[in-house]
This record gives sequence, structure tokens and C-alpha cells, in this order.
Amino acid sequence: MASSSHRNARKSVALPRWIIGVEPHCDEGESDLYILHLEAPRFIARWCVGQPPARKTLFVDDDEDNPLAIYDIVWGATPPRSHALLATMREAVAAIDDWIARQGNWPRRRRRRAKSLAERATS
Repeated sequence: MASSSHRNARKSVALPRWIIGVEPHCDEGESDLYILHLEAPRFIARWCVGQPPARKTLFVDDDEDNPLAIYDIVWGATPPRSHALLATMREAVAAIDDWIARQGNWPRRRRRRAKSLAERATS
């Protein structure tokens, strides 16, 4: 018969929907910021406030003062279609904004309507 601690180890643990954090092994003066989405559609991506680096930028929330870019995204499966992708990226921006608000030493961002790069190209 299994011990109670062994049985408890088999219980499922509820994972958070979002994980946001900083890469701890960056070069001094740099910081890689990451966001993970643990529900469908699963992904991991880098993000930044300000001008995104010259990489594969998927989404920019073009706040007037402090734009937020999500880039270098890696999908756990097939990427969602356009409408679902936009909805997921808006949720990601909201999660990052909430994380920033809890940090205390980050500039606050005014929330505006976020746009995909395709929408920005046509405006």
C-alpha cells in the first residue's frame, strides 16, 4: 500500500494560466523578459517595453509613451488563427501590465487598444 505522501504526490496541481518573469542568467545590464501561456494555445515568448529589438515581433501594443512588444514566440502546437491570436495577445498584454503594476519600479502604461502588426501596417 502506498504511503499518504506518495498518494499526494500523484494529485494534479493546478497550473497558472500565465507566468511572467526575467531570465536570471543574462549579461550584466541586460534582461530578457519572458511570458508563458500554459493554456491553449500554449506559447513562450520574449517581451519588452519600448522599441522591440530587430527580431521576429509578433505583436505590439502601441501605447503612446511605452509600447509593449511580444516577440520571438514559440508555439506549443499550431498557432491560433488571426482572431484567436489577437485575443490571446491582448490577454498577454493585460497579464504583463498587471505584472508591471506589481513590480513598483516599472513605469506604468496607459492601456489603449492593442493592435497586431498587420493592423498597424494598414493604419
